Amino acid sequence: MNKTEIRELLNKCVDGNENSYHTLIELPNDNLPILYDEYRSESDIDMREIIVEVIWKHKDAASLNFLLGIIKVDNSIVWKQALDGIVAIAGNKIISTLENIRDNLKEKDAKFDWINEAIDQIKK
Repeated sequence: MNKTEIRELLNKCVDGNENSYHTLIELPNDNLPILYDEYRSESDIDMREIIVEVIWKHKDAASLNFLLGIIKVDNSIVWKQALDGIVAIAGNKIISTLENIRDNLKEKDAKFDWINEAIDQIKK
């Protein structure tokens, strides 16, 4: 699928089209770089959230670095979606990385509690 077709599906997702959402999730993983580019060029938070969710629903370990980078984003809707994906894809393998991220945050930072909760969920 090309970039234009993927963009059309993403636009339909924002409008609530579930068929487009499922089509994106079922795309072959070799389309993920297009989704990474779409995320980077997108400023709309709702669209960014959808793109991140579609990426992690592929459950491709190659997406982990991309998702870890998103945790640094200030918008909670987007980084929470990335955190969900990290937990879903990596499980136990990512605990030390999440602990390092958490340890570099202040306890007042909302991300601190969310990351701590994610670590607890993985450990259970």
